[in-house]
Amino acid sequence: MEKQTRNLPVKLKEDEVAAKSQELAASIRILEDMEITLKSVSKKLKDDITAKNKEVLNLARIVTDKIEYRDVECYEYRNLTTFTVEIIRFDTSEIVATRPMTQNERQLVMFPEKKLRRVNESESADNVAVAPPDPPADPSMIPTAELEQISQESETVKENGNAQPEASEGQEK
Repeated sequence: MEKQTRNLPVKLKEDEVAAKSQELAASIRILEDMEITLKSVSKKLKDDITAKNKEVLNLARIVTDKIEYRDVECYEYRNLTTFTVEIIRFDTSEIVATRPMTQNERQLVMFPEKKLRRVNESESADNVAVAPPDPPADPSMIPTAELEQISQESETVKENGNAQPEASEGQEK
């Protein structure tokens, strides 16, 4: 006679049933955790796939259109004939936008590049153009004392032509 092993039903004792119940509860908790992890990983993978799809579509659009949007340096040109401001690209000189000038932009600066310069004793006053300094954008920001000084210097320049304005206290001629 030959010995065999078969898988057959066996009646469990109460302590074995209690142990199997504990094992069942632990397995259920592990299964729930695994399902939550699966959902989390699945959501992350879906998000990753969505992001990669957007990247692929964006690259396909760039390749198809042969255009990519980038930050490009531009400058504003104030067209005083049409009272518009044109935004122009530095790299191609192309006008990319046009808008109407604001009231502030319509105000012109009288001496945009001339700076107030004092005449040295060795220089003749006839050789130097003396201009009042450019006012700040907001005149209310000029201190009263400075406004009075500018006014006095302007009067002196008007009276003397291009002569040097008289030095105020603390300044040398």
